Amino acid sequence: GTIERRGTNGERRYALSGRSRILNRHILEAQTLCPRAWNGQWTLVITWAPGVVRRERDRLRQALRVLRLANLQPGVWVRPNNLDLSLEEVLREYGLDKEVIWAIGPLHHGRSDASLARDLFDLEDLARQIDRACRDLKTSARRLSTLPRDRALAESFLVGGRAIKALFGDPLLPPPLLPALWRGEELRARFAAYDRVGRALWREVVGFAPGRRPVPALGVRAHTPPHLLIATPEVPRRRESSKKEMP
Repeated sequence: GTIERRGTNGERRYALSGRSRILNRHILEAQTLCPRAWNGQWTLVITWAPGVVRRERDRLRQALRVLRLANLQPGVWVRPNNLDLSLEEVLREYGLDKEVIWAIGPLHHGRSDASLARDLFDLEDLARQIDRACRDLKTSARRLSTLPRDRALAESFLVGGRAIKALFGDPLLPPPLLPALWRGEELRARFAAYDRVGRALWREVVGFAPGRRPVPALGVRAHTPPHLLIATPEVPRRRESSKKEMP
């Protein structure tokens, strides 16, 4: 799960699970991850390997999302091999390096690569999400300084969170495979600027800029932007008495 319980001597402590911490780190890295020159090769992962069982499917889905793979057909996931992200390392982090089959090489599919990528990644819908995030970041950055501090913090929380989701959803395809007017680079630049504004705002409110702590795992409704995060220790819960109170 996303949260795990820890503790000794009857105390209960709650913290992000190890799997969620891995995903959160990759979410943060998505803000600076950039594609490299593409040599025409593709990454292919087959998830119908005999070792994959039901309890591993959540880990598998997270790993596939981190790797930005798209579903070609049941059990087969692909993407252009143009990311500075180690496939083997990510699979190992999620305990899947011995549970799936993967390869890197040419992909023969009888279509243009651009046509295949457009269908695999639903680029039209992703373009709308990125456009909306760019527009929201631009509008919010202009008005944050005019809002009361509590409203400004709340808005940067929500707008920045949606932008992080859009950043993590960008498949970072090679430029030849992207539609015209793709705004992925603009989104990364706008978010970096928005992050600086948010940090400055936070510094004004509490006297210091918070450190970068992993954001909540994807699937959690509130995605806290890095500029609104303060590292917090695990919170112990009071030990419950084994005796019932008399009425």
